[in-house]
Amino acid sequence: MLKFTCVDEFKLLQKGLSFYEPRFAAVTQLCEKYMKDKDAELMFDVVFTTEKKIIELNHKYRKKNESTDVISFAFHDDEVVKTHLLGEFYICVPFVEHRAEKEHFSFDDEIILLFLHGLLHLLGFDHQTKKDFDIMFNIQKKILEKVL
Repeated sequence: MLKFTCVDEFKLLQKGLSFYEPRFAAVTQLCEKYMKDKDAELMFDVVFTTEKKIIELNHKYRKKNESTDVISFAFHDDEVVKTHLLGEFYICVPFVEHRAEKEHFSFDDEIILLFLHGLLHLLGFDHQTKKDFDIMFNIQKKILEKVL
């Protein structure tokens, strides 16, 4: 079972967390089938943050001095066993707002997509190779079709 905690310390989500949490819960439940240990009870954190904070994290951990939409930190297997924490990810709300406006996306749908994307990274999926990209984005597509 997967459980999550959301933090929106700067109140960046105009509709508030209560609007998104039921959809986050649906995404989380659909992702449970991709857990390595299906009997484990794991937690993860999601932080909705500012452009400044995401640039700091991106620079510190990825050596990129630029903004990004989501950045994930999966804990190592030994940490997960000890703490039951799968990891955490950060979503940059201003980045999503700008992209949604520029690309004519739904802000709400993009937040759900990034929640799913970050969670899949915590579950061990990546998109560094074409094969991994295809696997991860196929899972994303299947889940999004059920929740959007």
